Amino acid sequence: MDLIKKQQRKRYLDSSHAARSVKWAEKLLVPFSPSAARRTLEVGCGRGLVADYLTKRLGFSVVAVDLDFEALSLARQELGSNRQIFLVQADALSLPFPDGCFDLVLGLNMLHHTPDWLQALREMSRVLSFSGWLLLVERYSVEIRWEKGQPRLEPHGLSPQNLLPELEKHAFKIMKLLKKGCLLRRYGLVATKK
Repeated sequence: MDLIKKQQRKRYLDSSHAARSVKWAEKLLVPFSPSAARRTLEVGCGRGLVADYLTKRLGFSVVAVDLDFEALSLARQELGSNRQIFLVQADALSLPFPDGCFDLVLGLNMLHHTPDWLQALREMSRVLSFSGWLLLVERYSVEIRWEKGQPRLEPHGLSPQNLLPELEKHAFKIMKLLKKGCLLRRYGLVATKK
């Protein structure tokens, strides 16, 4: 594993990274009630802090998946005896669940970690029920380029300009979009299947 991948993995497993994901979930889940998400899936759960928040604060029952065995081991240690969370080692590109079996699917800061974010999005859409809710948080950077003496911002990574048209193609309607940051930007959204 090269140095950059090791650093990304360390940051992914870091508790402050997970805590930021919980804060995003809190902001984006304001319109939800426990009855709206009887069956919840978190893809790329890492240490499991978001799943823990969903169960303890909102009363959800959560299936939390991650491909990384070490992340799931940390989640098992941190979550202890929380019987509302079911941890599963699975690949976001091929989720082991039937079509339409979840009311709410979350992917917080995980799409940019996958080798094929479009396939991960297709899988999340596939397991989401009709009129189910999709909650995503992603980050991207902005580079300042000078063109004819004028600054132009050029996004790099999984920007809303890349993701939103794909959500439309998969019959999602954006219900809420929050943006934050300047050169390193984060955004979160809530979408529902039309």
